[in-house]
Amino acid sequence: MSSFVMRSYSRLKAVGLGLVLVLGTLAGVTIAAAPAGAAATLYVAPTGSGGGSCASPNFNTIAAAVSGAAAGDTINVCAGTYNGSVNVNNKQLTINGSVNGTATINALGQPEGVVIQATGAAGSVLEGFTIENASGEGVLIEGTTNVTVTNNVVSGNDLACIPQTTQNDCGEGIHLESVTNSTVSRNTSESNTGGILLDDGVPAGTVGVGAFGGATA
Repeated sequence: MSSFVMRSYSRLKAVGLGLVLVLGTLAGVTIAAAPAGAAATLYVAPTGSGGGSCASPNFNTIAAAVSGAAAGDTINVCAGTYNGSVNVNNKQLTINGSVNGTATINALGQPEGVVIQATGAAGSVLEGFTIENASGEGVLIEGTTNVTVTNNVVSGNDLACIPQTTQNDCGEGIHLESVTNSTVSRNTSESNTGGILLDDGVPAGTVGVGAFGGATA
């Protein structure tokens, strides 16, 4: 072994594991640290705790997971029924409801089942849920881009419109408003007041303001 390699080896022993020295002669294994801010995968299940799986989830509600997640994270929602609504505001997330069975969002008493909104939510994904019992839309996407809504069953929403007695838009199963470059695929929308609606919003002073209860764009 050359004196250069011997000196390098001795220096590595002296500093211990606090330093990884990579030399052509010694580089049998290269250890790379994970990049700072790498996206995490979080789990949600109705019961349990600990983190990292459906048996020991990070959170017991989807809303808590959305609040605790960082932009770019994936939230895996395990089989079960989750009461309440989900609001993703200005944060890009992937929310997957088909991890180990059917995850159902029961939005009874809530205006919408799932809301994804604002420019920071661009690139978000909503996949694999059953979404039901909202007073308005089952899924509402607003003011963002590159969102994917796929493989969801959106059923029995728009309860505030049954029966519809006033001039107002109660919503649809899935509603994209002022949204661009997005994908809605392989969803089932059934037993809602409407099916799937795409619109550019309602500017102030137009006839749509009366139907929608106010300007939305």
